[in-house]
Amino acid sequence: MPTDATITPLPDAKECGYPECGATALLARVEPDDVDETPILCPTHRVTFLREVHEA
Repeated sequence: MPTDATITPLPDAKECGYPECGATALLARVEPDDVDETPILCPTHRVTFLREVHEA
């Protein structure tokens, strides 16, 4: 079953929340349904995070 999520661009965000990433561009808050965690991530780590949520 697909995982629904809201992705909100945050142009004023400072850095990707993924450990040791450091990306500072194209950041967005990721809010998957039924998950309490809402990290701010770069495009690459949004995909990684959503895969992890989907597989959980």
